[in-house]
Amino acid sequence: MQFFAVVRHSERADGAFAYINGQRWAHTADSKTWPVDPPLSEEGHTAAKDIAMKIKEFAATANSTLKTVVVTSPYCRCVQTAAPIAQALRARMLVDCQIGEVYGPQVMGVDEPANAVKPIGSMLADVPDFEKRLLSSRIVGTWPAWPEDLKRARQRFAMRFLTYLRRSEKVHRNFILVSHADCVGATLSLLPSHAGQIVAKIDYCGTILASRSA
Repeated sequence: MQFFAVVRHSERADGAFAYINGQRWAHTADSKTWPVDPPLSEEGHTAAKDIAMKIKEFAATANSTLKTVVVTSPYCRCVQTAAPIAQALRARMLVDCQIGEVYGPQVMGVDEPANAVKPIGSMLADVPDFEKRLLSSRIVGTWPAWPEDLKRARQRFAMRFLTYLRRSEKVHRNFILVSHADCVGATLSLLPSHAGQIVAKIDYCGTILASRSA
């Protein structure tokens, strides 16, 4: 058997009721340097570990003997969600710019951000249990062009999911995409159960889990 998953990142630290290290992220220097790249909140880190265990349990029920790769958006909230999943599954983690956030005014504000994402190493500093050797040194995918609207972003997400779906069948690998709400929604709209529908909302750690014959 072969399995795949598409996961929305856990709770971000700039949420209305979110805290990180006991304080509001908006009051930190980090928020001034990387305003569109918040890390996970305290609760977000806990929820990321929980979803990692749920995916590990699903992987066990799929009884797959294939290796797994965890592919993450380059944004901090996604990398910090992906790390516990990779750790739990002993899987390689790969950063892919093509499953990154909608890169336009609808999400980022009027002006293109000068600093979109922070260095990967600093993101993982807040995930002390993560084994750095699991992180691939390569960053793949093409960064979206500014200004990107929601329709084009959802098309990008859908195409990237289909690419991994085809590629995983060819190379005999399980894959897990850790991305943003619109990526999970775009993927869900491709599945027969939701064909042609537009998914309006995906909760933090919202996950699609599926298996198929290898």
